[in-house]
Amino acid sequence: MAAALKRRLDALVASFDASSIDPDPLGIVRGYRGPDDLEVAGILCAGLAIGGVQVILRSARTALAALGPRPAEGLAGATDRHLRRAYRGFRHRWVDGDDLAAFLSAVRRVRESRGSLRDAFLAGDTGGEAIEGGMEALAGALRAADPGFARRGAAAFVPAPSGGSACKRPALFLRWMVRDDGIDTGAWKEVDPARLVLPLDTHLERFSRGLGLLHRRTPDWKAALEATAGFRRLSPSDPLRYDFALCRLGILDLCPPGHSGRCRAGRVHGVCERGLVPSATSPA
Repeated sequence: MAAALKRRLDALVASFDASSIDPDPLGIVRGYRGPDDLEVAGILCAGLAIGGVQVILRSARTALAALGPRPAEGLAGATDRHLRRAYRGFRHRWVDGDDLAAFLSAVRRVRESRGSLRDAFLAGDTGGEAIEGGMEALAGALRAADPGFARRGAAAFVPAPSGGSACKRPALFLRWMVRDDGIDTGAWKEVDPARLVLPLDTHLERFSRGLGLLHRRTPDWKAALEATAGFRRLSPSDPLRYDFALCRLGILDLCPPGHSGRCRAGRVHGVCERGLVPSATSPA
């Protein structure tokens, strides 16, 4: 069963490459070069990955435009006052302009004091199967850097595993930074992709349950670890290998909830409402 599932998932991965990125905020991040610009653009775009993808893209482009063509350089030269003024009137779901300014002020301060977000992460990354320690360290450094994180919207950018959250957005940011497969950026060479944790959004939760890799009812940090462990059994060195392709099925509405393999995705990928399992329209 595991071997058959791996074959189906590997075939799915092969059907989506870098040309399939849009629509995805990763496409915006990949427009930058160099680790500094990639991590500033990456944490901003991942932090705004809430809601529908088109709204996310619009908000991410607006937020990055205020930092100029080199976001790391633009942020380094921006004062708190400048950021509050630049984002006045900004709104993305519950995140307002003051929230965004507080978050970016914290990013700037951490980069000034630690050298990079990567170094803040590595300071707490004590090893082990998952990257929980580094995620805690990065979230703690950002929250300590700006008192504005007392605001709900700013704090939502960087939930920590100790709070029980699935930490989807930080996990997504880390996937973008760590994996190097022609899709993700590979900007952080020091982190082993085998230790990444699945960014458990609604699409990945649905597919993980359908594939029998997730049984925990609450989509929290423990659920993210459980689902990751399931994918790690299929791909020990790169458990997030399947994340992008599975998200394409959800974001592009190729496998909407309730279908029974009768859509195009069902015919091409063997997808039904339970995920990537044999369907009447797909060969076993």
